[in-house]
Amino acid sequence: KEENFTICDKGLTAKDVNLFRYAVSNHYWYQLFLDELPVWGFVGEFDANTGDTFLYTHRDFVISYNNDKIIQIRLENGNPVKLYWETRDIPVRFSYSVRWEPTEDSFDSRFDKLLDTEFFEHK
Repeated sequence: KEENFTICDKGLTAKDVNLFRYAVSNHYWYQLFLDELPVWGFVGEFDANTGDTFLYTHRDFVISYNNDKIIQIRLENGNPVKLYWETRDIPVRFSYSVRWEPTEDSFDSRFDKLLDTEFFEHK
């Protein structure tokens, strides 16, 4: 278990902030892999009603395991920081946490949740 581990403290320049604002307002996301399982996450959140833009600065990885095998990874975003049109640097701390949860799901079925048979079925 790892709680609120700091990845880095970063002073975002005005240019950095505005690039993040662009990425968030255009719904940019990323993909990473852990033990061959894909994990997707959004850079931040954009409120279309108010125009407010938030950068996620914390990630919670919830990893389900069966014995010594990773079965599933869930990513939860947190600690959103509101991004204004900046003309100065702003300090941001990027961090993550990891929580391990036991499961009875088998290793052989770990990709089943990622495959939507309804989607892939020819109609």
